[in-house]
Amino acid sequence: MTLMIIFFGIFALSYANGLWLNRHLRTIHPEVWARLGEPSLAQSNLGAPRLALNKFVWSLQFRSLNDPVLSLSCSAAMVAEIAVAFIFVVLLVGVV
Repeated sequence: MTLMIIFFGIFALSYANGLWLNRHLRTIHPEVWARLGEPSLAQSNLGAPRLALNKFVWSLQFRSLNDPVLSLSCSAAMVAEIAVAFIFVVLLVGVV
């Protein structure tokens, strides 16, 4: 039960971070946001803008902007996605 609460907590924080990340890109780095296809969390995870945003984060392209706050958010997004995936598998397999 505790692991499920942790899972949903990380998921909620990850979602909030994603909202903030999109807003930060749109307001502080509008040229990058436009180049990525104006991604939003309302879009399908398989849409081209969402895939472009994922590539932007996971390929560490955000580092070229020299924005420490954006870097922190992108790093947190990567850690949270790995944690959510790991906990999901653990819950699915029933290891704990």
